[in-house]
Amino acid sequence: MKKAEIKSINNRTEEYLLGAKEGVKIFSKEQVDLVNKLVKLNVSKITAENLIKNNDQELIEKWIEAINYSNADDKAAYLVKAIRENWQVPEEYLREVKEK
Repeated sequence: MKKAEIKSINNRTEEYLLGAKEGVKIFSKEQVDLVNKLVKLNVSKITAENLIKNNDQELIEKWIEAINYSNADDKAAYLVKAIRENWQVPEEYLREVKEK
């Protein structure tokens, strides 16, 4: 029987590190503020960053304000799903904005 050649990850460290650096994205100050607001609402930092990268910032801002008008038990999960699926903000929130 032949012995299988086993390579450790140390032989390929550069290859792995280069791939990791390509995915780094710099956020603007406004985007960092949005990430921090989402994290305060119990959204994980990674999920918050992905939401910022892949969705309209105005929609995210509206939902951060409107989430308190929903009757969701898990507001963080509701918020993430609403942003990802581009849901309409709650009617109560829209009425409140209109009155102001």
